Amino acid sequence: KLQEYINEVGQRVANVSDRRNIEYFFTIVDSPEKNAFALPGGYIYITRGILALINNEAQLAGVLGHEIGHVCARHSAKQISQAYGYQILMLGSSIFLPQLRQWSQISDIIFGSIQNGFGRQYEFQSDDLGENYAFRAGYDPAQAAAFLTALKNTEKEGGEQIFHGIFASHPETEDRIKRALAHSSELKSASTGELKILDDKYVSMLQGLVYGKGGKEGAIVGETYKNRAYQFAISLPLGWDSSIEKGNLISKDPDGISAIKLEHIPTRGSLTPLQAAEKWEEKNRLKKFEGSSSVINTIDTYTGFYDARSPKGESLKLKVLFFIRNRTSFALVCYSPVKDFPFSLKDFDRTISSLRPLTENESGEL
Repeated sequence: KLQEYINEVGQRVANVSDRRNIEYFFTIVDSPEKNAFALPGGYIYITRGILALINNEAQLAGVLGHEIGHVCARHSAKQISQAYGYQILMLGSSIFLPQLRQWSQISDIIFGSIQNGFGRQYEFQSDDLGENYAFRAGYDPAQAAAFLTALKNTEKEGGEQIFHGIFASHPETEDRIKRALAHSSELKSASTGELKILDDKYVSMLQGLVYGKGGKEGAIVGETYKNRAYQFAISLPLGWDSSIEKGNLISKDPDGISAIKLEHIPTRGSLTPLQAAEKWEEKNRLKKFEGSSSVINTIDTYTGFYDARSPKGESLKLKVLFFIRNRTSFALVCYSPVKDFPFSLKDFDRTISSLRPLTENESGEL
């Protein structure tokens, strides 16, 4: 469904491009990296990582339009052929399939030639072409600048090195935002009709998209954290900001006051949940004031309550669930300032009680 949607938007933009006589193929790449790229022959790829950063259909049209711009200006052929010559002639057809593709299957072939983008001149040209094509297809071209702003914030907050195309640091993102805004203003000044953005439609199409790496780190699917490697799932509080940071799940309430964090507990050998709790307490120099064992949806667990202090010296209260999956120990740490703990406890308890084994269907989907 999502693949069909990406292709539908891509074809709509390609049909108003400067090389509409060639056939275009749009494919989602199964990678958490935030990227998109174009290859000779009309093959355009977009990762699920960048789909999570895009906010509406107009931004998607701008991203795909940018890559179509590289195809129309023959940037891909010029740059990649310098590195691989005639090898590239077989590349497009060999990796195209109308479904998610594994990043490892293609990154080694193309990474060396596109990781730094196509250079300042080519990127500016594709920015302009992408806005032109999105505008011709009926989309608001200013959303391209809005997307670049979101990208800029991602780079600033995460310190990530995002490569190629509209995601490269060459030229600087700030320059590209200014140019994109100016160019979109020129285009919109000549418009007499309503331009599409389509926030709700895009968000609805992304339901079920996997966020994160999906391996031992697990993945966030909607409001649920799923871990295929260790075969368990946890429902996260509605409306909380959830992500996978440095290999750990973390979910924060809208005010950033309370949080839930999933941690691996370094241990040797198979432990009981109580023994895992004792290891975690020793590592964190904490002593529980209350604890009990229970079985949650067939999984043996141990729950402990703790008092602690934040790095800034604020008094915290913790409710921690310990459990074992595939001989690996986990701690689901739920915490908030002492004064706010009673208000967050319902969310904590719902998340804790949602722990369950992953189903075969869910495992297969990941």
